[in-house]
Amino acid sequence: MLVVAEREQLPVSQARAGSPEAWDTLFRRYQLPLYAYAFELVHDEQVSLDVVQETHTAVPLSSPAA
Repeated sequence: MLVVAEREQLPVSQARAGSPEAWDTLFRRYQLPLYAYAFELVHDEQVSLDVVQETHTAVPLSSPAA
């Protein structure tokens, strides 16, 4: 499980409000852990990269505004 340090402030509220910079920050923070998780499930590099890409494009569209 990924643990976020208390001092690290993630821009979740800003991302939910539609800030592209906040989404970019969150994507960069979780890109590698998401890839590693996907790879553990599917054992295929390209499919894992596709999962990360699809998540990056789908989450902002499905997240409700704060």
